[in-house]
Amino acid sequence: QASVCAIPLTLQCGINMEVEAKETKAEILQRKLEDIKALQETNLTEAVKQYKKIIETVDEEQEIVNEKTAAIYALGEIYAEKGRHQDLRNFIVDTRPFFSTIAKAKTAKILKELLNIFAQIPNTEELQADFCKETIQWCEKEGRSFLKQRVQARLSSLLLEMKQYKDALTLISKLVKDVKKIDD
Repeated sequence: QASVCAIPLTLQCGINMEVEAKETKAEILQRKLEDIKALQETNLTEAVKQYKKIIETVDEEQEIVNEKTAAIYALGEIYAEKGRHQDLRNFIVDTRPFFSTIAKAKTAKILKELLNIFAQIPNTEELQADFCKETIQWCEKEGRSFLKQRVQARLSSLLLEMKQYKDALTLISKLVKDVKKIDD
């Protein structure tokens, strides 16, 4: 949906005119995202609220998926920078309804990036592993096998880091079997 705003325009002959330009939802939200990024420096709490508002914006026509994705990444980064691992975990879970409205490949990309952001928080391997396990269950329930495999690979990596070799090998073996089934 576009909104109309008057934009001053100077013609080559020097005549000033106002013309109407249509601004899309995406353009409005892109500007808003820039404003929120600047707000982060002075009022982090308000910036978090504003990012959440963008993420919660109803978008039946899928016009602002990229802007919502940018807000998701920005909010995830804030939580990671501040070491707010529980807020990040809850935020990712709360974002799942949005994932149900977009393409599975886009969901996989966003979730992969959020897991990478999660990994930036030191000493959260155990929490990340628990979150991966929850996400695997969600993927099974939602029928997202590709994403499930990605998260399983991430979980096996975390288990290796935590020196839980038996669990990691069991998971890797299961993952290899699943991939072979798909390949056949």
